[in-house]
Parts: sequence; structure tokens; C-alpha cells
Amino acid sequence: QTCLALYLGTHGMAHGLEFVLEAAEKLRDKPIRFLFMGDGARKADLIQAAREANLDNVEFMDSQPKEGVVKAYCGADVCLVPLRKVELFTDVLPSKLFEIMGMRRPIVLSVDGDARRVVEEGDAGIFVEPENSQALAETLLRLQSDPALRERLGANGRRFVETNYNRDKLADSYLEILHRLGAKTPSEHLAERT
Repeated sequence: QTCLALYLGTHGMAHGLEFVLEAAEKLRDKPIRFLFMGDGARKADLIQAAREANLDNVEFMDSQPKEGVVKAYCGADVCLVPLRKVELFTDVLPSKLFEIMGMRRPIVLSVDGDARRVVEEGDAGIFVEPENSQALAETLLRLQSDPALRERLGANGRRFVETNYNRDKLADSYLEILHRLGAKTPSEHLAERT
């Protein structure tokens, strides 16, 4: 069964999407398709590179409104989150991780550091060394052949964000910390004024 690997976001210098195209080339005869959705400074070059390599397993789409983004996530079997292999990016936590986990999709993460810690703590995906196209190709093949693993990682991610990154729970925790530090709640401030 064909597996759709989605990259959704900026096609910029920092994202190292060339190595995703290299993985696509290694997988051209396998049941894995790649969808790049979004815009950015490198998009035209990526389209040209895919065309020159005759990658018929790669498709590009422009940025979509929110409904289109949701449809893309729903149609994806795996979501890719890559960045270049740069020390600076070990402190980066891409917000799309939380979107993907919320959408119950497994992540193939090519970002080390904080992002890797979150994905591994949530058991929501598989880490692949940044810019390692061979490791990315092997990981995608593994996920393509194991729907149960994809389902488990996606479910874990959803559970992880619901437990640890729920806005209401985070707001309550923040208020509790402020209260412990002696800060007054908004209702206490109002009571003082009346």
C-alpha cells in the first residue's frame, strides 16, 4: 500500500529539503510518495531539481488555507520535520510538531536537541539524523511496511499533546505558579477594586 510522506511548511534554506528529494530518489521504485506543501525561497529550485531527476513520486502544492492544511494532514501517512544539520537548530522546537501530534500523525524528525527530546518523550515518531537521506529512506520504508507502528506513533503523539500541551491545563498551571509566588488572581484584583 502506498504511503504518503508530507512536508508542510516553509521551503527555505534552513529546512534541508534537498536531502528529502535525495531520499525520494532512492525510493522512486517503492510505494512511497512525497508531497511538499507550502512556499519559500528554495521552492523553485526544489521543483527544478525534482523535474531534472524525473521524480514522479514527488508533488508540490502551494500554501493552503486552514481547511486545506487539515485535509493534507488527514491524507498523510507520515509527516516530515527536517532542518539542516546545524548546532543552532538543537534549541529549536518547531511548532508544527504539536500540529502533527494533534492530528494523530507519526513524525519523521530530522532535528536534534529539544525537538528530538519532545518527540521521543511522547513516543510520537522516529528521529533520523539531519541531512542523512539514506537513513530517511530506510525509516520511510520501515513505516510504509508497518501500518500498526504508524498508528501507534500517531496515537501516542495525540495523547502526549493532550496531556502535556493542552492550553487550558497550561493556563491553569501558570495561574497556580503565579498564585504560589504571591500574585493575585484576576478575580482577587477585581474584588479589591470594588
